[in-house]
Amino acid sequence: MEDARTGEESTPRTKPKRRRWWRWLLALLLLPFALLLLVGVALYIPAVQDIARGKVVGFLGGKIGTTVALEHLALRFPLGLSIEGLYIEDQQGDTLLYAGALKARVSVTGLLDQHISVTGLSLSDTRAHL
Repeated sequence: MEDARTGEESTPRTKPKRRRWWRWLLALLLLPFALLLLVGVALYIPAVQDIARGKVVGFLGGKIGTTVALEHLALRFPLGLSIEGLYIEDQQGDTLLYAGALKARVSVTGLLDQHISVTGLSLSDTRAHL
């Protein structure tokens, strides 16, 4: 096929198709990492933490078969946890545990080794009956 302006013969382009294919492949490979990063960032949003609090209370209450209540759950950057107003009843309906405030820090290196290493723990206004 001849180009009318230059008089030279043109060939079909295959480069844009290759670039497009590589872009799709790169996007497909990066998508799981992007979603994981998005979930990690979303866990620090208070509304998402409130949903997680409801799920944790429902799961724990169903698992032990007693009343569980939690007023506030907050994740702190990078790996801190703050719990306020944790109430757990025993099977007879008495208070098993009440923690007014519990704050914990977790080691990043411990998580990389697939175990939890608590580097700091603070309890206040806590009552436990064993």
